[in-house]
This record gives sequence, structure tokens and C-alpha cells, in this order.
Amino acid sequence: MGSIISKVDRLNVFLVFLSAALAYLFPIRLLVLVFAILGPLHYFTEIHWLDKKGFFYRGDSKKWFWFALICCFLVVSPKLIFAFFSDQLPFYKVLEAYNSWTNTFIFLAIVIAVIQLFSTSIRYLICFGILSIFATFLFQGSKLYHDFIGLFVPTVIHVYLFTLLFMYFGAKSAKSQWGYIAIVSAIGLPILLFTIPVDYSLINTDTLQSSIYVEEKFYITPTVIGYYLGLTDLTFSFESAIHIKLIMFVAFMYTYHYLNWFSKTTIIQWHKGMSYTSVSLLCCAWFILMGLFYYDYSLGFVVALFFSLLHVILELPLNAKTIKFLIQKKTP
Repeated sequence: MGSIISKVDRLNVFLVFLSAALAYLFPIRLLVLVFAILGPLHYFTEIHWLDKKGFFYRGDSKKWFWFALICCFLVVSPKLIFAFFSDQLPFYKVLEAYNSWTNTFIFLAIVIAVIQLFSTSIRYLICFGILSIFATFLFQGSKLYHDFIGLFVPTVIHVYLFTLLFMYFGAKSAKSQWGYIAIVSAIGLPILLFTIPVDYSLINTDTLQSSIYVEEKFYITPTVIGYYLGLTDLTFSFESAIHIKLIMFVAFMYTYHYLNWFSKTTIIQWHKGMSYTSVSLLCCAWFILMGLFYYDYSLGFVVALFFSLLHVILELPLNAKTIKFLIQKKTP
């Protein structure tokens, strides 16, 4: 196993550099394409793996799955309506108001994922669940709350920070020098991207990918990251070097997040337990979603958003467990 881990860690160093190079050369195109192609394959395979692990939930894993599924439906459904139906619908204003509260369900899932580490009593979970819902009334007017829960949890925190955290635990457990090199590279290369002048000849904004980038509001994540880093305001422009560098970072973190997952196949054995039926269903689901992206990127985007959020919520018990181990200075 030690030699396998060493090989995987060396592969990950290469993948970090590959992701950074592609993010520099094709930032917009890379982000749009990896979200559509690698993203769904990652969601489906990780959800299957989490299911085999009982979602790392200390209670009834089936209840956690249905809870996560309902939360995702409640969060994504108004966005699906917004994407494909006229704003002249009679209930549009009501739906718009409801949509402004959907972060409540993500916040509730985070609270339950943390609380179940200490107790899986239904009464206990319901009590804290109700308290968390009341807390959202206090946070509703806070931009920081909405950005943190609705934007950063599913993107920067899940995609980048927890990837680094899992890499750290892997390197610490295996005492792998290459594992630590991969971590340093994954932190250092995005910083390096900010110091390299932008070559605008590499960035063609008259492409289909650039149109999709704007239409599907991919610009929100890099723009808000830049806002909190004090690098830019809440507007974006393809003429802004800072924004292009922020796109590079987001494209890098998504690309490496997906590649890192597939590189760990031989270590965490996420492919184990996949029957012929499950593989067939997974492949069918992936090809159907690819077809949706090809037919209408907006339709594929919203459907993929549902599965993306589902795998983020389903992973929350594992994230909570990982943080607990970190605080206790143990390895999982």
C-alpha cells in the first residue's frame, strides 16, 4: 500500500501542475468544460461511494440521504423555474422571496451534520434543527451569511479547502513526502498565477464558452472571492487582469478537485462494490446529463447543480468528522 500511495501522491503533484497550466492557458474554457464533463462523473461516483460508507453518518444513513435529497430539491427548484419560465408568472414574486431563504436548508444540513457527531437522538437533532432555522432569521439580512453558506460552502470550502484538508490527512497518515509536496504545490501555484502577467492573447472572449460563462453566472464565484480579498468590487470585466486571475484560480480548484478524486481510486477504493448494474446506471446518468449540456447548457447546468449540491450535503458528515479529528490532532 505504501508504494501505491507514493505513486498516487507523485501523480497528484503532476495533476496540480497540469491543472494550474490549463487554468492559465484556458481559464474560461476550462471552467465551463470541466464543470460539465468531469463534474457530473465526480458527483455520481462520490455519491455511490458515500452510500457504501453509510455517508459517514452516525445514525440512519437512509434518513440522512432523504434529508439531503429534500434539502437539495428545496434549494434548486426555484432556480430551475427561474431558468426556464417567464418572470411574468403570477407566483414569480413569491418564488423570488422564497429563493432568498433557500440557504436556510444548507445551513440546517451543516448544523445536523455537526450535531450528529455528538448525538443521533431524533429529539436532539430536531431541537437543534429548529434552533438553526430560527437563527437564519437573524442572519437573513447578512451578506456574509448568504455568501458563506450559499456560495463558499459548495465552492471554495468544499472544492478547495476540504481537498487540501483530505490531502493533509492522507500525507500525515502515510508520512508521505510527495503528499506534502502536492499540498504545497496546490497552495503555491494559485498564488503564483496571481503574480504572472495575464496574456490576453490566450483569452478569447468571443467564444461560446465565454457566453456560457456570463449566462450561467460563473463570474459570481471569482468576483465574490475577489471582493472579500479586497482585490475587486462586485462587478466583473473580461478586461480586468484581476478578474481573469480569479477565473484562473476557480478553474484550477475545480479541475484539480475532480482530478484528485479520480486519482485516489486505488487508495480509497471508491470503485469497489460497484456492480454491473450500478456502473451501467451511473454511465447512463452521466451520458444523459452530457446530452442535456449539449442540448441546452442552461438545462444541464441546473440539473448538474442539483447533483453537485447533493454530493456536497451528503459529504458534510465526513467533513465534520474530519474537522473533529483535526481538532483532536488525530488521523481518521
